[in-house]
Amino acid sequence: MNGKTYIVGMHTKRQKSYIRLCIVVFMWLSVSLITINAQDLAQIGKQPPVRLTSGFSIQSNYYSVNNIPYRRQPYNWNISGTPVLHLYGVSMPFSFYISNQQLGYQQPFNQFGISPTYKWATLHLGYSSVNFSEYTLAGRRFLGAGAELTPGNLRFGFIYGRFQRAVEQDTLLQSTPQGYLSGTTNAAFSRKGYAVKLGYGSERNNIELMYLQAADDTNSINQPLSIETLAPERNTAIGIKHRISLRDLFWESDGALSIYTRDMRAEQVDSSGLSSALKFFHRLFDPRLTSQLLYAASTQAGYRGSNFNTSIRYKRISRDFKSMGAYYFQTDIEEIALQAGTSMLRRRLQLRGNVGFQRNNLGSDRLHTTHRLIASFHTGMQLHMNLRLDATYSNFGITQTPTQPGLSDTVRIDQVQQSVQISTNYRIPSMLPQVVSLQINVQDLAPRQRTVSNVNEMRAVNTSANYSIILPESQMTLSLSGQGIWQDMTHRTVRSIGGGIAAAKPFMQARLQTQTAIRVFSTSFGEDSGGSTLTFDAGLNYRVTPRWTVNTNLTVTSSKGSGQHPGEKFNEAYITVGSQINF
Repeated sequence: MNGKTYIVGMHTKRQKSYIRLCIVVFMWLSVSLITINAQDLAQIGKQPPVRLTSGFSIQSNYYSVNNIPYRRQPYNWNISGTPVLHLYGVSMPFSFYISNQQLGYQQPFNQFGISPTYKWATLHLGYSSVNFSEYTLAGRRFLGAGAELTPGNLRFGFIYGRFQRAVEQDTLLQSTPQGYLSGTTNAAFSRKGYAVKLGYGSERNNIELMYLQAADDTNSINQPLSIETLAPERNTAIGIKHRISLRDLFWESDGALSIYTRDMRAEQVDSSGLSSALKFFHRLFDPRLTSQLLYAASTQAGYRGSNFNTSIRYKRISRDFKSMGAYYFQTDIEEIALQAGTSMLRRRLQLRGNVGFQRNNLGSDRLHTTHRLIASFHTGMQLHMNLRLDATYSNFGITQTPTQPGLSDTVRIDQVQQSVQISTNYRIPSMLPQVVSLQINVQDLAPRQRTVSNVNEMRAVNTSANYSIILPESQMTLSLSGQGIWQDMTHRTVRSIGGGIAAAKPFMQARLQTQTAIRVFSTSFGEDSGGSTLTFDAGLNYRVTPRWTVNTNLTVTSSKGSGQHPGEKFNEAYITVGSQINF
């Protein structure tokens, strides 16, 4: 590919992007005019059988910097919207997001979906995100179709679609040092699947069964260069969840079994000698030598009253648990936690807290086991009609012990991370509304025993104060703020002190909102200066009509480094221009 062809291709892509932008803007304006006419008919007292409500947003961003590499693209734009079409009582919500940003694999992030609802029926078309349970289909975005039906006490759901699109391998990226050293391919198979939910009951008392089946399509891409690093996968997950409520008492559970095959090309597991029932399950799940039987479950029971609530929760997730209907799980974990909260003194005093224990190494196949103690307590009290005080304490303990007696003591870790936060707000009795707020946050990480070696210690203190006043005659709000951050670590101390002033004022009978702020921060490393940063913000928000607003914001940052740990001196500016319309 020569340079001339590349430049022509780039111009062609840009022209197509601008053409798409013009088309969307034209459609937006057209729909706006049609909607305004529909609103006029509604003002006459007639309810139209067809009605469109929506929110649209257009935003452009401009960025410039000198003396350092660009930290974002110089220019980008995006258009998003959530139109809802109401047709004879049927709600049809749409959603879309269009941008010139090139995300992974050089494809724009353009997604469209619709989920019309009528009484107890919901239909999903296009890009959708559906949640059947926490451990089966849990919000994984897919392209396809589905339906959720809740007639009476029946609870039914079904979806089918593509969970992952096919991506051909980028040979140019693979040939770079970063791509070669990563050892992984940047290609992906197309992944399709379906999920079914069947249940019975009300919101307070119900039981539901879930089934999910998804697999990679090996014919969706051409022969990749690194086929050994790209294996087609398959997943079958079965879940069950329930909720039982008796007045203020409740018990709910959610669990799933997942058979995850990491390479569908692996040899099948021999089914000879199995009973007829086991052969049926063998054909259903098609286990192979790379298949894993994984599990995840959680349950919670408690009491929820008007002034007091408490519950106990248990969770257990096996190592490497995965479901193609979800994004991420914290695996190899067992947790039990107790929570309680109450309000007293006519709800002027609130108390709540929880304590829990966690551990990993459920299969006893790791070299060490980590135990965690998690506890937090919060109290909030309205001391006076103008004075409120809140305090929070949390404790996160980590204990790591080897499971093999011959291991060195260097793997023994016993640390405690403590956090204390205190905040207060005081409204000054005056003709002018004034508020003073203070906040202190202290975090401490240290071993339980000071004689333990190879463990880092750190203490961080963050203090902030803010004063604000409203001038009724000019409707101006002024605020002063100050902040100090101290971080004491094993080998050095970092301090950052600064503050700022901000002002906000409306004009044109509050149709135009303006705000501006200046902030200065100075940083030091031990006895050496680390430089300073000056930031200026200014913004305008203009309400053209009750449903249409335009806004712009400017942020300018000037940073100067000095001392033993200098940073690059640079100036950068970031401008945002946008418009929102709701009808």
